[in-house]
This record gives sequence, C-alpha cells and structure tokens, in this order.
Amino acid sequence: MKVITNTLSFEKPSQNVFMVRLSLLLFTVFFTSQMSFAQVKIGDNPTTIDDGSLLELESTTKAFVPPRMTTAQRNAIPTPLKGAIIYNTESMCLEVNNGTDVTPDWVCMGGVNCWDLNGNGTNDPSEDTNNDGVFDAFDCVGSTIIGGGLNCWDLNGDGMANPSEDINNDGSFTALDCVGPAGPTGATGPTGATGSQGPVGLTGPQGSPGSTGPAGPEGPAGKQGAIGPQGIQGTPGPTGAAGPTGATGATGAVGPVGPIGPTGATGATGATGATGPAGADGAPGPMGATGATGATGATGPIGPTGLTGATGPVGPIGPT
Repeated sequence: MKVITNTLSFEKPSQNVFMVRLSLLLFTVFFTSQMSFAQVKIGDNPTTIDDGSLLELESTTKAFVPPRMTTAQRNAIPTPLKGAIIYNTESMCLEVNNGTDVTPDWVCMGGVNCWDLNGNGTNDPSEDTNNDGVFDAFDCVGSTIIGGGLNCWDLNGDGMANPSEDINNDGSFTALDCVGPAGPTGATGPTGATGSQGPVGLTGPQGSPGSTGPAGPEGPAGKQGAIGPQGIQGTPGPTGAAGPTGATGATGAVGPVGPIGPTGATGATGATGATGPAGADGAPGPMGATGATGATGATGPIGPTGLTGATGPVGPIGPT
C-alpha cells in the first residue's frame, strides 16, 4: 500500500521547523498505518511515486534544504547517526557522517573540498593558501572539482558563474579566473656570469652637425700698457648748463647759547581791559584779634534810692 501526501508547504522554513515537520509527518504515516510498509511523496505529482522510494521529493521550482550550520554547531550535535547529512556554511559543502554516532567523521559528499589538496578530508595548515585562518573557496587553486565540490573561481560558493567571478574578463569561468593573493617578493638571485664580447657593430651614418655651443667665459684682462705722450691741449669747451639744485642738507646741530643782551626800554602801558566777571565768594576769613579796652566813659547821674529791703534773720549770739 502506498500513502501519498502533499499536505506540507515549505516556503524557506527554518532548519528546526523543517526537521520537526518532517519528523511529525513520518511519525504520523508510520504509526497510524496498519500496514508494515508505507511511502511518502512530497511536492509535484503527488499521486506518482517510485516503488523503490520510502520518501520522495519532487519539484522544479523548489529545492531540498538540509540543516545549515557552522562547523562548531555541527560538532555540537549529540551522537549523530552514521549517514547524517548537514550543509556546512563555513566549508560551503554538503557533509555526511561516515563515522559513528560516538566518533563522527564528517566528509564532504562526493569527494573532497576544493582546497583539500591531498584529499585526506582534513583542513591542513598548508591548505589555507590565503592565510586567513579559514578553509573556504578562497583557498581553492585549480580548475573544476568533480563530485559536489566548488570551482575555485566560485568565490561566494553559490554554484553559479557570477559575472564578478570572471576575474580575467574573458567570458569564461576557468582556472584562469582563480587568482590567489600576491606572494611576497622573492630574494634577489645571484648575478649571472659576464657574457662573451660580441662582434664590433657596423659604423653608423654620419650624424648631423650639432648646434653651436654657448660662448665661453671671458678671458682675464691683459697687462696695462705704457703711458703715451701728452697730447696737445684742446680748445676749452663751452660752459655746461647749471646742474639741478641739490637736496637740502640735514639740519645742523644747535649752537651754544649766546650771552644775555641788555634789557630793553619799558613799553607803553596798554589799554585797560574789560572788567572780568565777579569771582565766587571766598571762604570766611579767620576771626580777628580782640581789640584794646576803650577809655572809661564819664560817670552817669545817680539814680533814685531804691526801696528798703526786708529785714534779714537775727544772727547767732556770739561767745561771751
């Protein structure tokens, strides 16, 4: 009996969701059926399945995506069964466990990684050709890797010939596009032996005259000759025009002071000037000294007798 199903739709689910759904599907099919054998078809043509298939996936628009993980995440899988499959995002390779659940041995499916030059399935230090500490397609040297590996020019590991990966721009994707980092400059080799003397060449044609060179430096002055005889005195020439007035000379130093001259006659008194405005009141002056006592005036007339005063008290009796 064949059990055909097409009830699941995977629109780029996460790895865990995919595995959970697949496990639930298998669990439902195998444990709800009364038969000892069942088949599962997912994808296109759900009513058609090969009689030799347990699980069949069919699609021309969607891909089967196994769990994707790093090397560290892969190594953390507890007791993976022999034959377990994952996609390693670091090595960009579909890997299968060829070991045991206790001692896994993950191998790139179909052969070796493109950088695994000795094919031992181990990332040897010498295979990290660009020395970046990572083993990936950037370390690949050579042409096409057969059996599921990467081409050395497939820098992003998408399995497609992208225009940016045609390094030499020749329209083809070959080993000629595999360019590694420039190595260090090698040491200078020893100087080779001097070769034998070659034959004398033919005489070349006469060259054209060169341009006149620059004038040479002036030679040293010659010695002074002897003084000639006195010539006849010539007629006096006309008087030359007066030259321009020279610039005023600087002021001379001040001379010593001369003796004082006699006093001149007094000049006439000038006219009286107009009266100026009154000045402000000055502060009070100090008090003057007391004047001398004046002479005694004449005695005035005797005034009228005054009234008799009251009798005073009796005085005390004197001693006997």
